[in-house]
Amino acid sequence: MRRAGDQDFGATATESSLEAQAVSDWSRTEDGCSLRLDLERFVGALPMRLRRCCRWLLAENRVAAAAALGLHRSSLYEAAHDLKQQAIEASLHLYLDTSLTPTPPDPAR
Repeated sequence: MRRAGDQDFGATATESSLEAQAVSDWSRTEDGCSLRLDLERFVGALPMRLRRCCRWLLAENRVAAAAALGLHRSSLYEAAHDLKQQAIEASLHLYLDTSLTPTPPDPAR
């Protein structure tokens, strides 16, 4: 969801057309549409501090993005933790193939 004054950090004009097509195809699925709607609602309800964190997480160069946002990286890491907690509370983890508690690696492998 774009808002006035939002900037895209890390967006490139040379994005792979194959990758763009795969994302486009997936976003047309029922799960893709549901995720898009849930994310729009979720991000739209976030305070500005956490929306800035979302832009920072999407950036290819997080150091440059943090500087452009005028925030220290430690503040953004703290916000990322808060963002993750809110996403779990909003049940967005249901879209991922991971559990809430990581499984330790199998030493036998």
